Amino acid sequence: MSELEQLREENARLKEENEKLQLEVMCRRSFSDSPDLQDAYDRRQKAISVDIPAVGQRVKVVNPGSKYNSKDFESSFSEFSEDFSDTVAANAMGNIVATAEHFKKQGTWVFLVRFDNKSCVAMARKGIEPTLWVGQSVGITNIRHKYTAKDFAETFPGKELVNNCNNGQKGVILQIVPHYKNSKLEVFLVAINSGGKCVVMNGKGLTPRDPPGLAPFIRQKEAEQKAAEEAAAAAATAETADAEPESEKREREDEVCKWSGFNVMSLICYRSSFKYHRVRRKVK
Repeated sequence: MSELEQLREENARLKEENEKLQLEVMCRRSFSDSPDLQDAYDRRQKAISVDIPAVGQRVKVVNPGSKYNSKDFESSFSEFSEDFSDTVAANAMGNIVATAEHFKKQGTWVFLVRFDNKSCVAMARKGIEPTLWVGQSVGITNIRHKYTAKDFAETFPGKELVNNCNNGQKGVILQIVPHYKNSKLEVFLVAINSGGKCVVMNGKGLTPRDPPGLAPFIRQKEAEQKAAEEAAAAAATAETADAEPESEKREREDEVCKWSGFNVMSLICYRSSFKYHRVRRKVK
């Protein structure tokens, strides 16, 4: 192994250890009700800004109108055609079970979401938003969607997995991995106390839980971003106003060229005339 490869491996290892330490700190702060709001905001923005959410990812509907006619995608999602539906409500929760490129719009992706009521709807990206990510605070809302700890001992080595948890209990997502039997299904490792005890959950049993103060923090960040965009737009407008329009610039340059040419020709004619008269006087 070359020295460069060794350095890359060491860098990757240090990044992984740093992420684990950050999660441990976030976990402890979450259970002590003193969360790191900037870190929570950054993780949220990173999660919801993903262009193409992965198959198996838990999502919610943010724009019910951003859906497609499922029948138009029967060939793309034939496996799920029996459960097709064209009705969906705002904030409905489900999992992405398949993706396909739009048959008319190259580079545009369609997401087939199986909602908790078993219906499948073809959604546009702007109509859905990821709801669960690593480091997020959650509430356990349905313990029927908890997995048996021993079944995931090899999946999460070194973790203290337990089977006992209660509805309403809060937690923090530490890891998200595909189910070992079904790669289209996500499994969530959730810390349920600051001491490191964890339960393994299906996303249906979890509800996002914003840490105290995150909502106003998000509004503040959005206001700052909007103000920065407006300031940049105003500066661009002012710069455009100060700049001479290209059409006027061309007219001015043409005018200068015209008068410059006229003056040169006038000078040539004058000098020629002057020389002519001098010659005539000499001849006389």
